[in-house]
Amino acid sequence: MDRSHKGVNLHQFLVKIEFLNARNQKDTAAFKVPYPPQWINAIENNLLKEQSGSKVQG
Repeated sequence: MDRSHKGVNLHQFLVKIEFLNARNQKDTAAFKVPYPPQWINAIENNLLKEQSGSKVQG
């Protein structure tokens, strides 16, 4: 799983979400949040497991 954005490791600072936009093109959003490792774990373990058949990276 890629945890970098624009060459910066985000694991300790930001959460990055990759998604397909309305034009079906890969897009990225990055958010600064408190305690990113816990947010990343929560997203990976709860939200991403619910995605069936789609390739989602964070």
